[in-house]
Amino acid sequence: MKAGSKNAHRQEHARIGGKPRLVLCAPNTPKRPDNLNRLYTLALLYLKNAARQAGWECDLVDAYFSGLPRQETAARILARGAPRLVGFCLHSSSMLEEALGIIQILERQLGRTVPVVVGGHYATHQARQLLEAHDRIHYVIEGEGEGALRALLTALGQGRIRDAIPGLRWRDENGEIRGDLPRSLATDLDELGNIDFDWIEEDIGPADWSMVASRGCCGRCSFCAVGPLWGASGRWRGHSPEWFVARVEELVRSHGATRIIVVDDNFLGGPAPDQRAAAIAALMRQAKIHVPFSVMVRADTVCAYPRAFGELKEVGLHHVLLGLESGDDAILAKLTKGTTRQQGEEATAILDGMDITVTAGTIIFHPWMTRESIRADLEFLNRLMERNPRCYFLGLNELDILCGTPIASEYAGDTWRREWKAADPAVQEIYDRWRLIQATVLFPAMRLAPPEAGLERRRAYAFWQLESLGLALERGATMAREDLFSATQASMSKFLLAQAGRETLERFLEIGTSSRETPDPIDAHERCFL
Repeated sequence: MKAGSKNAHRQEHARIGGKPRLVLCAPNTPKRPDNLNRLYTLALLYLKNAARQAGWECDLVDAYFSGLPRQETAARILARGAPRLVGFCLHSSSMLEEALGIIQILERQLGRTVPVVVGGHYATHQARQLLEAHDRIHYVIEGEGEGALRALLTALGQGRIRDAIPGLRWRDENGEIRGDLPRSLATDLDELGNIDFDWIEEDIGPADWSMVASRGCCGRCSFCAVGPLWGASGRWRGHSPEWFVARVEELVRSHGATRIIVVDDNFLGGPAPDQRAAAIAALMRQAKIHVPFSVMVRADTVCAYPRAFGELKEVGLHHVLLGLESGDDAILAKLTKGTTRQQGEEATAILDGMDITVTAGTIIFHPWMTRESIRADLEFLNRLMERNPRCYFLGLNELDILCGTPIASEYAGDTWRREWKAADPAVQEIYDRWRLIQATVLFPAMRLAPPEAGLERRRAYAFWQLESLGLALERGATMAREDLFSATQASMSKFLLAQAGRETLERFLEIGTSSRETPDPIDAHERCFL
């Protein structure tokens, strides 16, 4: 850190007079066209509670939700004057890049250093690297953020950090990186306080409300970053059913919510998922609330507790995301998924039989993929959708090997996202061709005719992907890339004519001359499947 910046930084933290103010920001990043939700950043609402408990004022700027460019984001951060501290939620490397750009704008406008704290999935697993590489970042919160942020703000309110704070790393006035105490997790999520949805300043449509009921997951999938963020794989903690239903009632009665997206990684965890579901359903009936809502759960939970989903269906459950990943039991074992192909088929059938829509999460492409595994996954997904008319998937996805996950230890390097290639070069070529089809055919079509139009179109896009990947799989060795592009473009043209009409088809053909060699630039893990 430069001497002038260090002095400004010290002076900023030395001021105690008046009530200090924090601005929390979720930076904007590009979104894939198969990201169907307009979700605000719930973490900001929890963190604002923590700031208030520490005696600070706190403003929120959700640039991700609002789609704000950097300049507008900076303007909103400074709308009430220069804050004492700025915080950024960082869940990917693209969010870091955006945050650094915003910080530069703030420093140019203020003419001095802006004290910055960051947290989130990406920051948790890159804490030391962030402090070493970026002198514009002063504090990093690892994992669950409320307690560490509250302690940090309390310390800054007293002038400076005097003692180590669990879950916080920081750079002291001499430039030394300090802090390595493990974080402690909240044992009672209700004690974190109620989410105050009035803090969201943007207009939200009645079908765009979201909330959480728990943290973590009882699964131990080797690729999942959820467990490491919340302390350990297999650890699940839930808000009480009373807390959850009270928030649902608030959204319905006070905000006119007509749909709620519950974004938990595993809605029904803990030792008695059926009892939790029964309690939630009973409280909603007691409050006379019936609102469509969607959740994410594991297939083995559905198989073990089908009646729980019947009870939730009665009070509004209409959609479930099942992380099925693969129809190949050997691949599921490799991912330590803890479920089988048969359980995936059974869970989908149970939910479909209740008229609950199912989105199947997929991981088709990974280092161990073979022609046989891809073929098995295509057959599995085709069979699921043919047998279950309310089932679909949005993308044929690749494995993200993220820092801090169990599987990352098998791959060299300390980057956030580890690169991999298939053991078989011929199969890697199939994957590369599929990425080309995504970038030049599928994603342009989805932008022109979004899949959120309805279940029929979502299923149609899913069947199109199965057919197109099947073409790349079975004829990839003999077809030139240009011929594969032409074949998939022709089939997509028929699809768009049937699904969206001639005008959309003509617009699609107009952009068909775009580059056919560059994969889509959108970050691979900027996705949401609901």
